[in-house]
Amino acid sequence: MKRLSAAILFFCVLSSNAFSQSTYATLGGTVQDVSGAFIPGVSITATNTGTGIVTTFISNDAGAYQFASLQAGTYELKAELPGFQPAIAKSFQLGGAQQARLNFTLQVAAALSSTVDVSVTADTLLATSSSSVGSVLFEYKIRDLPLGARDIFGLVAGTPGVQGSGDQMIGNFAGGRLSAANTMRDGINVSAGRFEDGAWSLTYTSPDLVEEVKVVAAPVDAQTSRGVGQVSMVTRSGTNEFHGTAFWANHNSALDASGWFNNFSGFKKN
Repeated sequence: MKRLSAAILFFCVLSSNAFSQSTYATLGGTVQDVSGAFIPGVSITATNTGTGIVTTFISNDAGAYQFASLQAGTYELKAELPGFQPAIAKSFQLGGAQQARLNFTLQVAAALSSTVDVSVTADTLLATSSSSVGSVLFEYKIRDLPLGARDIFGLVAGTPGVQGSGDQMIGNFAGGRLSAANTMRDGINVSAGRFEDGAWSLTYTSPDLVEEVKVVAAPVDAQTSRGVGQVSMVTRSGTNEFHGTAFWANHNSALDASGWFNNFSGFKKN
């Protein structure tokens, strides 16, 4: 009986991990000529500029293509077919669990070979088909924005819809309680289970670790799990270049201001 109970518990643990949310993005669209006719048989290539991984898809009879699972990152997308000028979209940013769409229009090839550049928006926020309100911090924003404590949640507190409270970096999400928010990394819940501090993590999260942070103030789609608010992080996958980061931090109490409650109670600075 004890063995049976242990086996049931073991499989329950496995099943809970199996239903974690995916962080892979999907990208689809159509390919047309200048007259608006859809073109089948076009080779669509998605190249991750950081890792060099190349994924190829051929447009179907309806001129549509769909990449079902792409890693978050920056991509160069190219559509080409003999007899047409290749079309290239550079620096196309794909976020975690994002559903993106990009349509190509191919022009008939001229005598001289040339390429058509497709302009895309550098920052793609939450999907336009979603009712969620929030913002996305991509890798270059995480790297460039000032961060005193080198903890990623210091940036979360500065996003629209998130408000600080007292000595906490994060107080509430769009007026909702902090405990009702949820924090995930790579599709797995990393919130503290014992205390009601939903938009938080027991594990220190360095900005050097994270590729993207998506903050949903309200409401949360079923795709991004539970809660009235959501902090979703994607771990960096690295690139083909060998590099690292070094930093030095100094926290000197002599330069700190006293806390509000200390001043209110007449206590000296900690």
